[in-house]
Amino acid sequence: MNRMISAMGLAGFEADYFIALVNFCNAKDDEAKMPYWKEMRRIALEYKVRIVDKEAVEYFDGWKNQVIRELAPMMPLATPGKIAKKCCNEISAADVSASLDFLTKAGFLKKDVDGAYRQTEKNVTASKEGMVYAVHAMQHKMLQLADESIERFDPQVRSVSSVTFTVNRECYDRIAQEVDAFRKKIVAMAAETENADQIYHLNIQLFPLTWKLEKDEEK
Repeated sequence: MNRMISAMGLAGFEADYFIALVNFCNAKDDEAKMPYWKEMRRIALEYKVRIVDKEAVEYFDGWKNQVIRELAPMMPLATPGKIAKKCCNEISAADVSASLDFLTKAGFLKKDVDGAYRQTEKNVTASKEGMVYAVHAMQHKMLQLADESIERFDPQVRSVSSVTFTVNRECYDRIAQEVDAFRKKIVAMAAETENADQIYHLNIQLFPLTWKLEKDEEK
């Protein structure tokens, strides 16, 4: 590692950042990645290092920024406290204010002269390493909220279903393509909605329940 760092001409905080990045990429799971991710963030903030698309990574840090980005334009001139009360999951007025400040500075929202917020057309993209970690963390949280929704909400306002089936790789690939097409269709339907009055999140999961059988095990 030291020889590689010397060959790249890295020193000081640049070397520290590179080491944290390598450890981050080599970590086996999200829990193991977390300390290295925090170290990279610390170095970036302390030394004012520009991380490409780091705003997009922070955007996916939990559910709050995504919901506030959708909700704030729907409630023109509403106070952070009123916005917080409209969220099904607990969030403080201070958290809403912090989210609005981040979303505005990062370009996800724009504040008009009258104080109302509107969405921009900025795409949410990030570096591969940071995005993978941030999206995984967000997905874990959304799956937890989906689980809680079974008891929290009446069946009339939530849809939770599942099915278990047997496939081979070819069939799996076809199903995965259908899932992707379905997700894009849902996004298009939502984009065409006028006078929206509520925010939903859709989880789509397709995952194995067994390891693949080898030929001699299928008999």
